[in-house]
Amino acid sequence: MPRSQRSFKIRAALRGSLFRNAMRCVEMLAKRNPDRYPYCDRDTRKLKIMDITRFGRYETVTDGVGLIYSFANVGIIIGTRGVVLIDTSSATFSKQIWLTLRAQTSLPIEHIIFTHGHIDHVTGVQRFLDDAAEHGFPRPTIWGHEKMLARFDRYERMPGWITEVNRRQFGSNNVGKSIPASYVRPDYVFSDSIVIDFEGEPVELYHADAETDDAAWVWLPQRGVAYVGDLLLNSLPNTGNPNKVQRNTLGWAMALEAIAAKQPQHLMGGHFQPIAGDQCQEVLIETARALRYLHDAVVDRLNAGRWPEQILSEKLQLPEDLRSKPYLREVYGCCEFVVRDVLRQYAGWWTGHPAELFPLSRAEMGAEMVGLVGADRLRERIRELMTQQQCATALPLAVMLTDSPEVTAADRDLLATVLEKLSDSERSFIARNLFAQEAAAAKRSQSG
Repeated sequence: MPRSQRSFKIRAALRGSLFRNAMRCVEMLAKRNPDRYPYCDRDTRKLKIMDITRFGRYETVTDGVGLIYSFANVGIIIGTRGVVLIDTSSATFSKQIWLTLRAQTSLPIEHIIFTHGHIDHVTGVQRFLDDAAEHGFPRPTIWGHEKMLARFDRYERMPGWITEVNRRQFGSNNVGKSIPASYVRPDYVFSDSIVIDFEGEPVELYHADAETDDAAWVWLPQRGVAYVGDLLLNSLPNTGNPNKVQRNTLGWAMALEAIAAKQPQHLMGGHFQPIAGDQCQEVLIETARALRYLHDAVVDRLNAGRWPEQILSEKLQLPEDLRSKPYLREVYGCCEFVVRDVLRQYAGWWTGHPAELFPLSRAEMGAEMVGLVGADRLRERIRELMTQQQCATALPLAVMLTDSPEVTAADRDLLATVLEKLSDSERSFIARNLFAQEAAAAKRSQSG
């Protein structure tokens, strides 16, 4: 074994051991308190969307193709002269991924493919550019969709907002530490599709307007492998993410159908364990069918003259045969968010409720409500609703109370309790964390 490769293996073993011990501690905490760990299933106390104990591990998917687990996984194609990386994970996890990669091979990285521009998939790239420079290898060529350029421009223009949105969504005040000031752009971009020649083997890239407008999925026709980025998540897809830009529910379904048409024997992606055999077709087709079902249900109602407010009040759900699929559980995305995504795409921002066209401020609404029924009666009703397990009904009343001139510290504590109860009962971790973050804000306001 060459000395350099032996050195990589030794360092990977030493640091990897420490990393795995740390991950075991995190998993133990997650099982004890799953509310704080978004990827832990609330009923079974098992990590379902991603298993954090796998972070940093390499798994062979088929000959010459593997996956390194991380917060965002990294796909690996190992040839005879070089390596292709599919995504790079984030800067936070890039060192562990680099060590794992170099424990597998000392070959130069020839190509890096971005499946989309989300921070957890692309910001680890500098580690691998540095690897090439340090070892005298040619700089890897970076590939991505053409709309990624505009995405990175927007990210660099709005770092404060991106930090705040992700802090709330992921329930962590440390998110800002992973938001870079600038981004490494692809060297080559494409519109619909492109083929990379890797040692005589075609590596095909296809555009998908889905979770992002710059998404790409990778197809290895000689191996029957599809790397789908975030197009599959082991959950109902998270279209309609509350504070993210427009996503495309129908485009997401169409992308999954296009992948299924290739009849892959192996599926890999950013946040799930590899899938093989007949299950590939099932997961692709049924996830696409779920998205089409919700999309078409909204479109049919809009065409029948129903307004968004009326459609939202129906609380549309998947039929039982889809809802029962383990990979369509509402643990990341949820049906209501998908419905809102479709409404936002086709129907604009107004729900049709006349009071929401030029709405009163929250302070004005709170003052009116308290003036009408009195603060004491409002407090009493909120507690009644909480006793009846109707926290969703109690929430707007609690918000109006805390927005009124008569608000007390106890009222903010009451709001925090309502929000915590909603967070505890919520299936979607995005909604769960948003409720939890608002509860924490109410408590901070109380102490202030």
